[in-house]
Amino acid sequence: MEDTDKRMTSPLGRLSKIFKNNKKAGNIIFIAGIIGIVLILISYFAFDGGGTAGESGTAAQSGLMTTEQYTSMLEEKLKQIVSSITGSENVTVMVTLKTGAEYVYANDVRSSADISEENASGSSAAARSDELEESYILVETSDGGQVALLLTEIAPTVKGVVVVCDGGSNEQIQKKVSDAVTTALDITSKRVCVTGR
Repeated sequence: MEDTDKRMTSPLGRLSKIFKNNKKAGNIIFIAGIIGIVLILISYFAFDGGGTAGESGTAAQSGLMTTEQYTSMLEEKLKQIVSSITGSENVTVMVTLKTGAEYVYANDVRSSADISEENASGSSAAARSDELEESYILVETSDGGQVALLLTEIAPTVKGVVVVCDGGSNEQIQKKVSDAVTTALDITSKRVCVTGR
C-alpha cells in the first residue's frame, strides 16, 4: 500500500494519473514534450553542431585551410584538368608555394599626441610625442571564448608547378597542359614544367 501511495505522490505518478484521467491534457503534455525536443535539435544544428547557418568564431577559424590542405586541393584540381587534356588518369602534379596564407584581422588603432612647450632661460621650444596603440577587435564565441575578427584570407602565392603525365613529351600536349596550368594559377610559363613518363 505504501508503494502505491509513493507512486501517486511522485511526479511520475502524478503525470501518469493525468494521462489516465484526462486524455486531452495528456496529449497536450506529450505534444509539448515533442516540440521541446525538436526545438533543442534545431538549436543544436543551427548554432553549434551543424556548422552551417550559425558557425561560431572558433568553428570558422578552425575551418581555415592549412597550407598543406591548400596545396593538396590545387594539386587535385590540376590533376583533373591535366587528365581531361591527356585523356589519361596517370598524372602526377606537384605544387610549391612561395608564401603561406595571410590573414587580415580587424584592428582598432588609437593615436595620441602630446605637445609641450619648454621654457629655458627665456626661449621656448615645442616638443611633440606621438603614441600609437593597436589592438585586435575580439568577438565572443558561443562557448564563451574570444577570437580575433577575421576580415579576409589572402591565398598563398604559387612558386612553381611540375606535371608528369602520359604524352607529356609531346610538344602539343606540353603546350596545352602548360597553358591550362598558367591560366588556372595566373603564373608565367617559366614556373611550369611539363614532362612525360
